[in-house]
Amino acid sequence: MTRSPHPLSRGITLAAALALLAGACSRDLLDPASARAPGTAPHLTTASTGRPTLISNAVKYRDLGAKPATGRSGSSTLAARALLGKDGVTELEVTTGTFDPVPEATRPLTRLQVKQLASDGQPVRTRNYNGLTGGGTAAFRYEGLARGTTLQVQGNVTEAPRTDVVTVTETVHRRPDLRISTVTPLQVRLGFPMTVDVTVSELNGDVGARADCVLYVNGVEADRARGIWVDAGDAVSCSLTHVFESVGAKQLRMEVANVSPGDFDPSNNVAHATVQVAAAGGDFDYYAYAEDYVERSVQIGNNRIVYDAGQVIEQNDTTHTTRAIQIGNLYASLPHGLSLATTSVRVSQSTDGVILHAGGWPDATDGYPLLPDPACMSNWRDGVVVYVCSTGTADDGYTSVQYVRGGSAVTYYGIQHIRTWWAGAPEYAYSFTVEWSGSSSDPGFQIPIGRDYSFLVELTDGNRTYRLDATVQMGAPETSTWTYYPPDGTQCSTEYLPEPAFRWDICTYHRAELTIRRGSAVGFAE
Repeated sequence: MTRSPHPLSRGITLAAALALLAGACSRDLLDPASARAPGTAPHLTTASTGRPTLISNAVKYRDLGAKPATGRSGSSTLAARALLGKDGVTELEVTTGTFDPVPEATRPLTRLQVKQLASDGQPVRTRNYNGLTGGGTAAFRYEGLARGTTLQVQGNVTEAPRTDVVTVTETVHRRPDLRISTVTPLQVRLGFPMTVDVTVSELNGDVGARADCVLYVNGVEADRARGIWVDAGDAVSCSLTHVFESVGAKQLRMEVANVSPGDFDPSNNVAHATVQVAAAGGDFDYYAYAEDYVERSVQIGNNRIVYDAGQVIEQNDTTHTTRAIQIGNLYASLPHGLSLATTSVRVSQSTDGVILHAGGWPDATDGYPLLPDPACMSNWRDGVVVYVCSTGTADDGYTSVQYVRGGSAVTYYGIQHIRTWWAGAPEYAYSFTVEWSGSSSDPGFQIPIGRDYSFLVELTDGNRTYRLDATVQMGAPETSTWTYYPPDGTQCSTEYLPEPAFRWDICTYHRAELTIRRGSAVGFAE
């Protein structure tokens, strides 16, 4: 029978045989470019074919957040994690196996003892759970535990005729909070692939999470990057692709789904956009967007126990985080066909005349040839991707260009993106925009964004050159604040408990300040 959650000192709900949530991930993909010892970080450079080396989603690019507590006795193991949700409820999950990439219990768990420990290591309360029948996993729900609370978990792991007693000490952490944001073109062309680039950030900074990046078009799933990993306090990108088969307005829905462990605040897991699908037009037109995003937040937790006898136990913690992302995206349409095998491509992005990126390719040996019709080619360099697709002749044809500078060091690719742009590549893979050292990654070249943000695209096919210059005027800083706990950012509760008598005060505070400078422009080549 399932009961409502209670404070640890008053009761715990056991969900025996809990199916622990975990993001699905591919387990059969390997990094095709290197062989590594288990547990070592990937090391890669951009491949000479114009695309980066791919790594299986099953391999975490980094994991600097808090890990589940683990212990061993004899041949038995125990793992425990305690995660605090926005609703103030902490879920303690226990397994005789592991939590990631999928929960795998190895032996039966027959008994558990859970102690809440004060800051001096003395137990505040103890609960015993005998005769467990949930196999090798169990889950408990508590109200009133603050972040940073220490829980000692002791489990009896039985495999007849032997019983091992395993003890672990776990700290309460906030659940991961994934947020999605995206930039999409206003208009795309019929029959041409459109790439949607999504940024997924983890806001709480305690633990990382797995999830799926999903693109829906008019309510139907169009692409998915399955089992992505976002490290605590980090941000990653997802590239999703769709080819439209009819004209008109299309409703896009981008979602970060199947978050594991469960998400702190699911309300920021979805983004919406509308895109117009049109037949070939008669101008070299474009939509350009640039964004400079900085978020600073503070989270404060206070856990105070006051005994009637006069003893006071207090625990406080404060976490400051800063997250910065720069994005520059250009989507352009040219009413001429190109011979991509011989067309040279030159692109650049700059701010106030200072180059942020410059690159291109002189011939097909530097670009990566893709679809036959429309013919497509792409190139990955230094955190920037250029996609060019073309069909028809110079006088009766059409070309699209997507020039994307993302805001993170790690990019996951949807299955349709892989099929469209990398024929024959493995599904569910990611890459780095810069060389990876194994302990940290740099999201790329970041300099202050000035008053404007400019794009250059130049395509030369034989004796014809098509040039597009687009400039976005950056807006004034837009500053706003938000909190998990409206209206004033504080969530508090108080419990009065007997045996021994004490008052339990818990307060959590959160405040975030966002500063965004952005601009967009729609126009035509002169």
